[in-house]
Amino acid sequence: MRLTDPEEAAGTARRGGLVFAVALGLCAALVIGGVALTWSGSRTVNRPVDCTRLTPEECTMEEDIVEAWAQRQVAIGTILMGLGTLMGLALWITERRGAARSDA
Repeated sequence: MRLTDPEEAAGTARRGGLVFAVALGLCAALVIGGVALTWSGSRTVNRPVDCTRLTPEECTMEEDIVEAWAQRQVAIGTILMGLGTLMGLALWITERRGAARSDA
């Protein structure tokens, strides 16, 4: 499809810039959310559980629950960071190739 109308070409360029901005925002949100989730999980692992009003069995169970929850937070946070980073890399490669084609 060939664009002959300058207004149509400008609209397509604006739409492409909007898609790029949305994709970049999504990548940033995934990375920031992953960092926050990983930080929250690691902070929970390094903090002792308050067992002042619990029996020893309840305290052990609470520690196990907190540890399992924190491990899941760290794992999911790491996955989100990796996904955001890979999406950003793919976006950068795609835009770089597009820029090289338009220059040629």
